[in-house]
Amino acid sequence: MNSFKPRRNGYIVLSFVIILFITGLAKVLTSFSSQRIFTLDDPVFGIEFRYLLPLVGVLEWGVAYCCIVMEQYKAYLIVAAISTMFLIYRIGEWLTGWRQPCHCLGSLTGMLDIPPHISDLLTKGILAYLLLFSYGYLCWRLLGQHKMKWSKAIEN
Repeated sequence: MNSFKPRRNGYIVLSFVIILFITGLAKVLTSFSSQRIFTLDDPVFGIEFRYLLPLVGVLEWGVAYCCIVMEQYKAYLIVAAISTMFLIYRIGEWLTGWRQPCHCLGSLTGMLDIPPHISDLLTKGILAYLLLFSYGYLCWRLLGQHKMKWSKAIEN
């Protein structure tokens, strides 16, 4: 297995690891919360938030771990995959008519006394960051590979 080296994997991958670890922790801690919102059923999956959020938190920890041990390209690929799933989930919430702020950070925002609408904006910003940087890198790499192929074809 590869050890985590910021210079090799890049600081963006390191930021992915930190974000996914913290948001995963916030979701796992939700299982200990007594807030009423966590007893409600999730509008997309129909599972109580108190059970769904810790599962997603453990998934985020798994992705963070993969970012540490995988090569850079695969780390960006797996972050692109999970952030796409989060985007599809958010679209699913919207399609079901769910208009409450996202509780993606679990009970952490309640403990820090962050208003729900600010928490919702924060999670949208985190999602945008994960999507833009993961897909941005993947597109940049894909275009770079095509450019090398075109250069070799022109030389021949």
